[in-house]
Amino acid sequence: MNASLAISMPELNMAERTRAFAWDRTPLGPRSTWPAALRISVDAMLASLHPMCLIWSERILLYNDGYAPILGSRHPDALGYPTAEVWPELWPDLEPLIEGVFRGESVAFRDQPLTMTRNGFTEETWYDFAYSPVWDDEGEVAGLMNITSDSTARVKAKRERDAATAEAQEAAVFMRSVLAASTDCIKVVELDGTLSFMSEGGMKTMEVSDFNSVAGCP
Repeated sequence: MNASLAISMPELNMAERTRAFAWDRTPLGPRSTWPAALRISVDAMLASLHPMCLIWSERILLYNDGYAPILGSRHPDALGYPTAEVWPELWPDLEPLIEGVFRGESVAFRDQPLTMTRNGFTEETWYDFAYSPVWDDEGEVAGLMNITSDSTARVKAKRERDAATAEAQEAAVFMRSVLAASTDCIKVVELDGTLSFMSEGGMKTMEVSDFNSVAGCP
């Protein structure tokens, strides 16, 4: 991306950057000529604390403060550029969804995997996001509003929990098989004092023919 249109001062927030941006050098034209639907959508997006971006006209990208970290090192140069240039690695997957929204469709995803190179290296990420059409005064779709959130930490935490649970279950099955193969009298009593396992040797010693008849007993 050519950074010549971007404001390089890092202390500016996105509302300030949007006001100072050279929109007359983009397909959107000067802010004074923007249609009401675009002005209202941009104001609502910039005021939101939730990560949001707006794709307008020739798929030009606008975004708020919450969305800026998602762009990584592409912020702030991404402002005012075609989305295909901002997200080249994601564009093959995003383009069909975006074009569907510009036909009037709405789409939403939870924990959608996205492989990004926003910081110069490959990152496996997951996002929740919802694309909604923005209609103009003539009833035509003029833009796309995206509300999103990074769910990478949640997905990784769930995977770690699932892996730990599977490992614990595998270990428990193995231990039960070892205990079951023993000829000794072995019983497993839970912390509440109830019986949850008895080896065949134990069943013979205790003269129990069906373990289910004593399982769960104190």
